[in-house]
Amino acid sequence: MASTGQSPMSSHVLCRWKTLLPWVVTLQALVIVWLSTGVGRGYWCTRMVGSVSRKTSQDRPSLSLHSIGLSSLHTPTASPPGRIFFNRVPKCGSSSLLDLMRVASRLNNFTFVECAAYMTFNVDARQAERMAAKINNVSTPMVFERHLHFVNFKTLGVQPEPVYVNIVRDPIDRLESWYYYRRFQEGHERQMSDADRNRTYEECVLGNFSECVEPRGDQAEVGYFKIIPFFCGQHEFCRAPGEAALSEAIQNVKKHYAVIGLVEMYPQFIQTLEVLFPTYFKGITAIYNVLGETIHKQYKTSNRKRASARVRQVMASKLEDEYQLYYYIRRRFVRLYKQLMLSKTKTDITFI
Repeated sequence: MASTGQSPMSSHVLCRWKTLLPWVVTLQALVIVWLSTGVGRGYWCTRMVGSVSRKTSQDRPSLSLHSIGLSSLHTPTASPPGRIFFNRVPKCGSSSLLDLMRVASRLNNFTFVECAAYMTFNVDARQAERMAAKINNVSTPMVFERHLHFVNFKTLGVQPEPVYVNIVRDPIDRLESWYYYRRFQEGHERQMSDADRNRTYEECVLGNFSECVEPRGDQAEVGYFKIIPFFCGQHEFCRAPGEAALSEAIQNVKKHYAVIGLVEMYPQFIQTLEVLFPTYFKGITAIYNVLGETIHKQYKTSNRKRASARVRQVMASKLEDEYQLYYYIRRRFVRLYKQLMLSKTKTDITFI
C-alpha cells in the first residue's frame, strides 16, 4: 500500500481540526449576527442585550454552550453576584470586552444594559438616585456598563449591591491612544481645525498645549488626569491630582472591585472573568480565543504615532499619581490571577 505521507499525529490533528471547524465557523457567524442585530433601543439608559426579565426569558430563542461545542468548560461552584457594574475607562480595551459581553449575555442568559451616556462621567445626587432606582428594577443576574466615575450604589439602596469590574492600561499609552482616537477614528472624529487634528501627541506635549499637559480631571475629552477619577468617585476632590483622590481610589478598589484587569494582560483578564463569574462569562475565553484578534483590530486606534522617550519622561512626572494607582492595580491583578490559576476556584480568593 502506498504511503500517504501523513504521520499518525498529523492525521489526528487534521481529524480534530475538521471536527472543530464547524463549531468555529458557527460561533463566528453567531457573533456577527448578534453584534449587528438584535439590540433594541429605548431602555432607560440605552439598549439592552440578553433577557429583559427572568420571567419572560423562556420566550426568547436560547443558545447553549453545548450547542456550539463548549459544554465541557470548568465551572467553579459559588453563589454569583446578582449585579456586575463595568464602569469602563475610555481607551482601555473596553469596547472589545463589550462585544464579548453581548455574546455572553445570549449564551448565559443574563441581562446586559448598555448606556448611551457616552461621555458624561459625573452625575449629581438626584441623577445617581434615579440610576439606582432603575437598576433595582432590572432583573438579575445583570451586567451594567457605562463610562462613569465610581458610584457607591450600596449607599443608594441597590440590592443586591453591584460588584465592580474594570480594566486599565499604562497611563501614557492610554493618553496617546485617546489623543489619536478623537482625531482619526472613523465615526468618532471630533470637530477641530486641521492644525489641531494633524498635531502629533509629541508636538502637543512638547509645545505645552493645554489639551495634553493640564490635568482637566473635570472634563471628559481633554487633559491627562483620567484614570484615578473612575475609581475615586463623584467627589469634587476626585477630579484633581493629589493624595486625597489617590487614597480614595485605592480604598474603593479594595472594597468594591472584584477584579481590574490590564490591557497588557488581556487574555488573562478574560480568563479571570470566566473563572470568577461563570454564571455570566462561561465560554468567554473560548470565544475570545476564536474572535479576539478580529475584535481588537476593529477598535485599534487609527494613525497612532508612538511618543518618544523624552515625551514619556515629561508625562510620567505629571502622571505620578496615575502610575501609583496603575502599579497597585497591576500587582493586585497579577496576584489574583496566580491564585486563580493555582486553585481554579473562588473559595479562597482574597480581593486585596
